[in-house]
Amino acid sequence: MLESLVFSLAALFSVLNPLNITAYFLSLSEGLTDERKKNLAVRASILAALIASFAALVGGPFLEFMGVRISSFRIAGGIILLIFGIQTCTGRPSAGKNGSGNATVLLASPLMAGPGTISMSILLASQVGIYTTLAAIAIVVLLALTFMLSATRIKRVVGEDGMRVILRVLGLVVVAVAIQFIIVGFGTP
Repeated sequence: MLESLVFSLAALFSVLNPLNITAYFLSLSEGLTDERKKNLAVRASILAALIASFAALVGGPFLEFMGVRISSFRIAGGIILLIFGIQTCTGRPSAGKNGSGNATVLLASPLMAGPGTISMSILLASQVGIYTTLAAIAIVVLLALTFMLSATRIKRVVGEDGMRVILRVLGLVVVAVAIQFIIVGFGTP
């Protein structure tokens, strides 16, 4: 049981990556009050946990019922991530500057509960069981929430320019991950 939980945590951490989420959270919450930042982090975390949990519970049967292969899902999610990654690399304005509604959705999915997290949740549920998968989802999302709530302190240490550089580099990483999802999607029957 513990071995399965550690495996699930490592797998989900690699695709949800709370460290990357922190940089995106700072960008998407720019200009918001501390209270609105906290609300954004909590709402996005709850939404991401619900999406990942739903995927773990009914994702496999639902995709099968709809006639959608996981490979098609990876390609579609990869395209969405690709667009977001390109916008991040080029420094286009983020959703958070005009209101936190779009930022909540963007942060929750595709950033936290994107194609990687959803696919991994579906695969883990079939491999290690639903309870272990749900526990891992809860732990990783709580870790991401903790990082987001500490984001301002992290930004003070790294600085404004440092955060911009980190965000642009992470945008490039998101582009690479998106392309990998697309490649894997085309290579999977």
